[in-house]
Amino acid sequence: MTDALIRSEVLFPLGLDSVELSLCQTISVLRIPEAKDAVEAIANLKAAFPVLDRVYSESGFRYGHAVSKCLFWLETRSSTADDEEFQLLVFQNIITPPVEDLRDFEGRSRIH
Repeated sequence: MTDALIRSEVLFPLGLDSVELSLCQTISVLRIPEAKDAVEAIANLKAAFPVLDRVYSESGFRYGHAVSKCLFWLETRSSTADDEEFQLLVFQNIITPPVEDLRDFEGRSRIH
């Protein structure tokens, strides 16, 4: 995955998996024939991008935003799994929001 559209080789697959989990459909099923691409990662991005609104609708804003961050990582910092700053940013921007959704769902959030 060396294409410039794929901003993080670490997070991009997580974003695709998260789209699949949210919509209960595989990326290959979500692909439309007009969006073919010789590079599989770009074909997957073309399948995931048009359905992001559905991800937000099905799974909520925080989950949708975390998925969007995975697919379109905008940080200019290193995005290697062993980089501590990257790990912290992933925890803050991708892991924490869905956990907060779970706490809200379970009634354990601080908002009552």
